[in-house]
Amino acid sequence: MTALFLLAQAASTAIGQPAPATGTPFGKWATVRIEPALGETHTEIAIGTIRDDRGRKQLDYWMRREERDRQGDSLKVSWADSRSCPAMRPVIEAMRDMGTMQFAPPGGADNIIVTMDGTMYTLEAPGRYESGHAGTIRIKANVRTPLADWAERLRSDMAGCWAAKAPLA
Repeated sequence: MTALFLLAQAASTAIGQPAPATGTPFGKWATVRIEPALGETHTEIAIGTIRDDRGRKQLDYWMRREERDRQGDSLKVSWADSRSCPAMRPVIEAMRDMGTMQFAPPGGADNIIVTMDGTMYTLEAPGRYESGHAGTIRIKANVRTPLADWAERLRSDMAGCWAAKAPLA
């Protein structure tokens, strides 16, 4: 099953997707953005799969964190991987448990909380329906949401894991 996932991932990366950033290990499948409304910089974290470790029967993951200024220029790039950072796997697994938003077309009698400033969080990652059909989920939310909590956990738990060099496959 894992091999099938990696093969599908390779096909989706090769067909109709932009090429990975130079030096990016194989298998990018998620992107997290943390964009403070009043901040001078924002963070983009790519998450991907390095390889299937058949001996331990699990996937190895990498993350690439890029700090950018308000104009989008790159200020700093750093890397981490699950082989040297034990905090990475629990953070990735917690993505599965994050509460999801409900669609809310305009016109309902819902109470909507609007935050004018704060931090905008975005997560784009693979998802699937209960029926098993796969797709891509993109969530964008502000502070005091399950996405914000998860993204801040990622930032906090991974703080000591970042290095200047990309992990080797």
